Order: sequence, then structure tokens, then C-alpha cells
Amino acid sequence: MLKKVLAGAALLALLWMGWRLFVLSGEVDRLSHPTDPPALATLELSPAPAAAMGDERPRLAALAGADGALGPRVADLEKRLDALTRALREVEADRDETKAMLAELTAERAQANEAAALGSSRNVLSAQAQIQQSAKIDVDADKTGEYGGFLEMSGAAAGRMAGILSPAVLSRTFRTLTAAGEAVRSGYLFRIYLPDAHGAGVGEPQGGFDRGMVDPHLCGTTWCMYAWPVVYGQTGSTTFFMNQNGDVLTTDAPAYSGSGAGPAPDAAFTERGKITGPTANGTKGSDGNIWKQSG
Repeated sequence: MLKKVLAGAALLALLWMGWRLFVLSGEVDRLSHPTDPPALATLELSPAPAAAMGDERPRLAALAGADGALGPRVADLEKRLDALTRALREVEADRDETKAMLAELTAERAQANEAAALGSSRNVLSAQAQIQQSAKIDVDADKTGEYGGFLEMSGAAAGRMAGILSPAVLSRTFRTLTAAGEAVRSGYLFRIYLPDAHGAGVGEPQGGFDRGMVDPHLCGTTWCMYAWPVVYGQTGSTTFFMNQNGDVLTTDAPAYSGSGAGPAPDAAFTERGKITGPTANGTKGSDGNIWKQSG
């Protein structure tokens, strides 16, 4: 009886081993003759768009030649690659077109801002003439009016006057100044300078001019203002200068860009440290830039 059991167990072991050999032979045969194409990851597609896609065609053709069964699948992959290449080219074209449109719109906006800055400068010139002629600011009581700052002329603060100017001679948009004493309008920053006793320019502070900051006598004859881009090359490229004579000078200086980075008081003057001397019309100013009469 024991012998029969052992013989039966041996027979079962032989049958199991034969079945495993059959299965393994099938796996080997399947691996030796694959019917599925290699994973897309093995094609090592180049991340570069458009032209680089065409470099994969010889590899696909080689794969197709190695096993005819891959032919239809490779052809399908080629179609997909063609479609992807066309799509990438269209994306590149759209991107270039969008960049060109943005550059054009930025240039148009900058031109509009520059025109607005010039217009605002002329408004300030007119307001200065009015407040000086009215003698509303007369610190030294010599009956000769003095030029003002943004806050005085717009009615935001009394400044050197007995009370707030009413009616104001300048737009309400000039009633708020940055920490650096600048008014902001249409992509441009504006700052007014009045002379001290030595003729040096004193910039209007955020809270406006006060008695003792500037010279009353010289303020009856002299003032100047600069306007420059908030972001050079985007909101504008031209820097403007204006004074009591109505001179409008311009320069193109990338350094003049943003709050606190405008021209020094004497930038458009030939004499360093003063705003009471001649302007640099058609020549270098104290800042080293060429200033030209605005057209």
C-alpha cells in the first residue's frame, strides 16, 4: 500500500513539472516574438518641438523592419507624431504672434502715456502761472506771488498759505503724493522742485511745502518739474522737464524709472547743484544726458 502511494506521488510530481515546462516554454516563445510595440517611453522622444520630431522616423522604420507585425502600429505612431508636430508649430506661431501683439500694445500705451504726461505738464505750467499771479502764496509779504507745490495748487493742503486754496487751480488727481513726494498719473511720476536760498532745488515732500523749506524771494521767479516713467520701456521711455519759462525738454534715460528714481533737481541744468541757472537745451545736463526741446 505504501509503495502505491509513493508511486502515485511521484507521478503527480512528474506531471506538475511537465506542466511548468510547458508554461515556461510559452513565455519564452512570447518574449522571443513580441506582438506589442515597445512603450512610447523607449522611443526617447526629444523634448524639442517641431523639427526634432522628424529624427524619430528612421528608428520607427527600423523597428517595423525588424518585425513586420509592428508595421501598422508604427504607421499609426507616425501619424500621431505628424499631428503633434503640426500642433507644436501652430503653438509656436501663436506664441510669436502674441508676443508681437503685446509688444505693439505696450508701445501704443507708452506713446499714449507720454502724450498724457506732456499734457499734464502743461496743466501744471498753467496752474503755476495762476497761483503766482494771484499772490496767494506770499511768505515774505512783498506783494509778489510765489510758485507752489502740487498739494497747495490742488487744494489738498494750505502749505505756505493762510488757508487751503479755493478754488483750486490744479486737478484733484495731484492731491496725493508718494512717500518720495511724487504725483502719479497715466504711467508717469511727477515731482516739483522749488529753490532754497542758494538756488538749489528742494523737492516737494509727501506732506507738501511748508514755510522755511524754500526761499520766498527765489520762489517768486523759479520752479521746475520732472516727469518720468513708472516702468521704463513699458509705461513710457521719455523723461520730461518743465520750468517757469515754459521750456519743455526731454531725454531718454533708462535709469529714470520708478518711484524715488527720478532726475536730480539740477539734471536738466548746465550748472550743477542749482535750478536757477540756464537749462541744458540741446546739450548735456548735470546728469550727463542730452536734453532736447520737445517737438
